[in-house]
Amino acid sequence: MDSTMIHLTGGHSCGQVTITRDQHAKLSKLYGFDTRNLAPLDAAGVTRNLFRYAQADGLRVMAFLSKYLEQGQDPVRLQQELMVEAGFDVQLEEESDGA
Repeated sequence: MDSTMIHLTGGHSCGQVTITRDQHAKLSKLYGFDTRNLAPLDAAGVTRNLFRYAQADGLRVMAFLSKYLEQGQDPVRLQQELMVEAGFDVQLEEESDGA
């Protein structure tokens, strides 16, 4: 699913990253944010703060993974593979995109 379709189905964007409504809900739960029953402007502010938290954690994760990655290697793909090897029931990115 491309970013336009994600937007049309209620997704959210921050910079060059677009997430689905489901991913947004899971991040909101993780960080303790709730956008239900908020005015649109307030909900947008909460979503922006949610993205700030996720960006900070993403940078921390990348700094940690950098010693295990080779130049040009996809860090998300590596994380997915490690989770599968650890026994998590995850769908690999190519499978979830229908490719």
